[in-house]
Amino acid sequence: MSDKKKIFSLFQEFSEEQKADLEVDRTINSDVLLVDGMNTFMRVWSMYPTTNENGDHIGGYTGFLKSIGHAIRLRKPTRCIVVFDGKGGSSRRRKIFPEYKMKKNVRFRVNRALSLDMDQNEESSSMKYQIVKLIEYLNLLPVTTICMDNVEADDVMALLARSYYSGLGKKCTIMSTDKDFLQLVDDDVTVYSPTKRTVYTPEKVSLEYGIHPSNFLLYRTIDGDRGDNIDGMKGVGEKKLKSAFPELSTSKKLSVNDLCKISEEKKKEMPLYKNFLKEENQSLLKRNYDLMQLVDSILPASMQTKIFDHVDTPVTELNKFEFSKKFAEDQLWAAFPNHHNWLMETWTVLNNYAISTNS
Repeated sequence: MSDKKKIFSLFQEFSEEQKADLEVDRTINSDVLLVDGMNTFMRVWSMYPTTNENGDHIGGYTGFLKSIGHAIRLRKPTRCIVVFDGKGGSSRRRKIFPEYKMKKNVRFRVNRALSLDMDQNEESSSMKYQIVKLIEYLNLLPVTTICMDNVEADDVMALLARSYYSGLGKKCTIMSTDKDFLQLVDDDVTVYSPTKRTVYTPEKVSLEYGIHPSNFLLYRTIDGDRGDNIDGMKGVGEKKLKSAFPELSTSKKLSVNDLCKISEEKKKEMPLYKNFLKEENQSLLKRNYDLMQLVDSILPASMQTKIFDHVDTPVTELNKFEFSKKFAEDQLWAAFPNHHNWLMETWTVLNNYAISTNS
């Protein structure tokens, strides 16, 4: 055997041993996929034009199932937790800023090649109906679903990512297109964007945005979030911001006070620094920080305990019979031509973890 073949053989052997070790160490909570429920639903609702044999739009809940199924096959987690906003979830932040997410109450048009006439009430009714259907299907899969009154999904997911997984030898992938989650990215927490088909690691965040994850919250505080109706500092574009504060690209965590010190020292160099020091902008930055930060949980200890207790309950096992029965009743053949294969290929591994934990 040549030296080259020997090295390759040893590498293969080492890789197999590593893989075996990883498999031994994998438990139901060792590699978790956290799904942003409403973010995922609204994305597929407006993207999938699928209808059943009755002509009813089913793209919201079938698109959701297909989307998380793809993520599961791609990421190969040991557990899937889907989190939805609870009733009154935005109330905490609206006490800080009454306009928070107020622009969210707009009409979402279903994107379809063939027009389906729906007025606003019909669309709203269909959306609510499909969310109920989605929950019914999730309850038949090895998935943990969380929805608690007066709590936003972002806060639940951030709490779990930071307190339940990160730094404890576990891995966590957050599935969402919401950039706010990038502030949580570290060696144990990644963010998977299904629209960009990208997994954000610390290196990927720095490469794409030129901002290190440890300073991503500060960057967002200044830039604002149009989607949540949070305005940023006027006259401070992304390019200007990164040019004025190259320190944001470093792993050293900075604060608003740190940027104020830099601005004070350099205020004669460009108008942006003077603008940054204005009292009204300082108030805006403080407000934005309170609205957007997810690193330190704002949830009361009692609510945190309730969330952890819910996560610790046994995971529902796959109920293939009831799923297939409901599938036939809802006539989902167009969405899942072979749902039996989809169930087995997507959910078998997660179901095995659930069974082993529950037994």
